[in-house]
Amino acid sequence: MIGKIQINSVSCYGIHGVLDIEKTKSQEFRVDVQLCGDFDFKTGTDSLDDTLDYSLVVNIVEDVIKGPHCSLIETLAHKIATKIEESVILNKVLINEIKIKVTKVNPPIETIQNVSFELLYKIKREAYLSLGSNLFNRLNFLKTACNLLPSITDISSVYQTKPEGENTSTQGDYLNCVVRIETDILPLDLLDICHDIEKHAGRQRYFRNSARTLDVDILIYGDLTLNDSLLTVPHPRMYHRAFVIEPLLEIVSDPSSIVPLTRTETYKKSCNNVQKLGKLIL
Repeated sequence: MIGKIQINSVSCYGIHGVLDIEKTKSQEFRVDVQLCGDFDFKTGTDSLDDTLDYSLVVNIVEDVIKGPHCSLIETLAHKIATKIEESVILNKVLINEIKIKVTKVNPPIETIQNVSFELLYKIKREAYLSLGSNLFNRLNFLKTACNLLPSITDISSVYQTKPEGENTSTQGDYLNCVVRIETDILPLDLLDICHDIEKHAGRQRYFRNSARTLDVDILIYGDLTLNDSLLTVPHPRMYHRAFVIEPLLEIVSDPSSIVPLTRTETYKKSCNNVQKLGKLIL
């Protein structure tokens, strides 16, 4: 459920401004906040625990306005946005966009009644995606995916692995890698992008575990847990796949958070079938 929360006209007094009088005299500020995102990603529990409490947002606004002096309302808007981002990340709410409007009421200039600044602030999260190919020019398909994916910040080495599962005895080896992106794109929209890239590569889904020109899977999206009919993150089977975990561990920010010790042995059972080849050169 993509939607918006609108909090209007939070009124508060603070000492902010460039003029000498504004550095000592309290003035009224009014702040509008709009939060945009997917408010149904936790399956719509109708619980306050699964969204961002509006009162937290109001408290953040008031704390910033009542806080240390800022010369510019632009600075105030940015401070409010970053504090709200911290609360969004802490509460694991899938909000990806914050709009802030800060209005100084009755500024000490006779010819104007108020002055405002509006800020659009994007919340970006690290996401990790797995790429794989075992048909035709496998390396070229991996490169194509990397060139089409948005905002890549790192790419693992390429690994060669035997196909796993049923109906794979006559298939060729896979080439796999993992990429890290930093994105404000919502998970289901990112999934659409992954499917489009697969289609661009001529991916056909003939049967389960069939050979493929390109496979693009979302492994991790920030520290969020998503259980949707279309997408589950973290990827439910990645801990059983050395060809996913090995390249993931190369580039993940905190390896211990990705593979807890209790799951290490699970994926290491298949490590003998995984061969590290080297870095992917685009």
